[in-house]
Amino acid sequence: MLLNPEQDQSSRSFTSVFPKARTVVSEAIYLHFNHQSLSNCRILVVDNHIDTCDLFALVLEEAGAEVAIAASCEKALTQIQKNPPDIIISEIELPGESGLTLVRKVRELMAELGQMPLALAVTSYVEREDQSEISSAGFHRYLSKPVDIYELVDVVSELLEQKQNNQLF
Repeated sequence: MLLNPEQDQSSRSFTSVFPKARTVVSEAIYLHFNHQSLSNCRILVVDNHIDTCDLFALVLEEAGAEVAIAASCEKALTQIQKNPPDIIISEIELPGESGLTLVRKVRELMAELGQMPLALAVTSYVEREDQSEISSAGFHRYLSKPVDIYELVDVVSELLEQKQNNQLF
């Protein structure tokens, strides 16, 4: 267990155990994904929960990706204009504008530049109507929360492979 059970609740955040978590995740990723690599892949993780951003960044970086994080649609758009990602992983429920709005705006912005990043939604909403809305907004896939970190890397790898083989868009 990563956390000391004698610690009080206020010190039990992900960031307080981040060094230990990095070690455990590094070992798990190495053992599970030593054949997969996300090297040369730029990923933007968008979620208003910093622990989720930190965990996803940790896992994806250990798999070889370059990862940036943003906590809102506005911050994500600023990041995208500075350094367009290959993949956007976004929570649907964001403060202000939703992840659906973010991906629609990115599609418009990037179409002008001739670059289209892949988009992966992360959400706890998986009703049939929600799936349709997620897809029509421009997301290629979605993962339900809580997200399995191995599945996250698998799905990102699959999306990259499909794009490389011209099976997307």
